[in-house]
Amino acid sequence: MSASQFTPSRDHNQTVSCRPFSVQVVASVALQEHYNIAGAVSLTMPSKRKRCVDGDRANTLRWNSAPTVVGSAYGLLKTPGKRPLTVGSHCTGWATESLALELLDLPHQHLFACDSEPKVEILLRRCFDIGIFFREACHPDSVALAPTVDIYLNGWPCQPLSNMGNRQGPADHRSLVVDYMIRYLAQKLPRCFVLENVASALHSRHSAWMEAIMETLKSISERGSGEPAYELFYDVCNSEGAGLPQRRKRLYIVGARKQFYGATHGNRNFWWPTPLLPRGMESFLDRNEDGTLVVGDGAISDPSLLNPTAMRNLLNMETQLQEVGRDPSQYHIIVDVAASPTRQQFSVGTCPTITKHRGGGRGFYNTRLNRRLSVSEMIRFQGASPDRFLNAANEIGSTAMGEICGNAMSPPLVQRILQSLLPSVGLVHGSAW
Repeated sequence: MSASQFTPSRDHNQTVSCRPFSVQVVASVALQEHYNIAGAVSLTMPSKRKRCVDGDRANTLRWNSAPTVVGSAYGLLKTPGKRPLTVGSHCTGWATESLALELLDLPHQHLFACDSEPKVEILLRRCFDIGIFFREACHPDSVALAPTVDIYLNGWPCQPLSNMGNRQGPADHRSLVVDYMIRYLAQKLPRCFVLENVASALHSRHSAWMEAIMETLKSISERGSGEPAYELFYDVCNSEGAGLPQRRKRLYIVGARKQFYGATHGNRNFWWPTPLLPRGMESFLDRNEDGTLVVGDGAISDPSLLNPTAMRNLLNMETQLQEVGRDPSQYHIIVDVAASPTRQQFSVGTCPTITKHRGGGRGFYNTRLNRRLSVSEMIRFQGASPDRFLNAANEIGSTAMGEICGNAMSPPLVQRILQSLLPSVGLVHGSAW
């Protein structure tokens, strides 16, 4: 199958059309039972499956019986009685779904979350009010005990698909999360969902697996009628398009329940947000009390910059800029100082993609400020406020906070997707924004 057979849709108001499978896929009785899909497929390799074993570390934690309602814009809601929106997620990270809804000021309750990282669990407990927490997505309870919500998010592990990961696709045990994600969607039928992964998921080496995922999402049916439950849309979106100084291309898959979606039900159609121009980088950088930018002195205060990899990448950047007559000290040039020789990169006025590894290791250097980017700056480049995580940041440490930042979705981008998606399924008024 060529890569062109599964590429981002540009006809934004049409249902995604995927071609029939071109590979042999093993039928799964378990998926047929859970999804009620004729000829359902197993999306991951059974030999790699693992399951959380309950013991001293229980999988399901009930944190709050009635999570606090966040947001005050009740006038925008179309829910019965103006009830708050409900939201839930697996692979929650720093709860982008709540952060995006907070940016919209929409009243909502976070009914459930799930993450296997203990320090993410600490962050979520300290910084959010969540009803139920699951420690492992690939556990029956994470589906059976998870309540139905209006809005569901899942940014499943990217290592099976990422160029920076092992690229084993369904052979990687972490890809089992996809099966449980689809079980949740098929059994609980949220009104809408947003799924996210790396843009390299569209590469030809992964096209068969991604096509299987899309076909299975299309096959989720309404109970009783057996009709397809969701209108599906997908595209590659860049965090730069949400006004952020970071090049972060990600595949987003959006689902809208057909029984609520579009003009047939008095709602407007979904469309992908129009890209915004990024704001200037200086508005995202750390400042001193007097308002001046925080400036460093390079390796004098940061001996880690003397390691061979960092020195090589900085010298390579300087050489390339000298060839075009630019002085790196005059520009906010962000250099990936932790990159291997084949992945060296730098960019002027914007940051390369922040990953878990780069976020945790503070792997970027600003040539004008003569220092590495701080964790606070990387959080802002992702579109969140460092102050939002103060209750947990000191407890989990800067390395963990940077890793969580690099693993997250950008809240302003998800905010803009929800601004189009929520009116299309009748959760907010079409003229809300």
